[in-house]
Amino acid sequence: MKKLALYFSVLLMTATFSCKQDRTENPQYTVVGTWQPYKIVETTVANGVSDSQVYNFSTCEKDSRWTFTADYKGSQLTKSDASGTCDIIKSENITYTLDTNNAISITHQNGDVDYGRVTSATDTKMNIVLETNTGNVYHSLTYSFNRK
Repeated sequence: MKKLALYFSVLLMTATFSCKQDRTENPQYTVVGTWQPYKIVETTVANGVSDSQVYNFSTCEKDSRWTFTADYKGSQLTKSDASGTCDIIKSENITYTLDTNNAISITHQNGDVDYGRVTSATDTKMNIVLETNTGNVYHSLTYSFNRK
């Protein structure tokens, strides 16, 4: 009888501990720092059809910078050589929010707001996906950055 009671006790303990769910937490990323964009992946999904394009930045475009400060402010400097010379096409201050699920919103000087999420960030690299949904069309821009 003692063996039977011991057997059921071990069985009960095994069932109790093996049913425990392991929770995997989403890591909380930080964006604080100055970042150099080097690639954009543009994805559009319309009526169930997906299309993606990869845009690798030119040397000029790699001189662009996104800066995020610890007080949720920052700046964006965007350069382009579309005219044949390397020109600044945007230089503005921003504010941003970043929540514990890595959702980010970036508010530009003109009041426009970009919404998305930080999908990865290390000491040297970061990816931010900015997303829009309009009717049946999903659009995203995935920016890849190196820390500067």
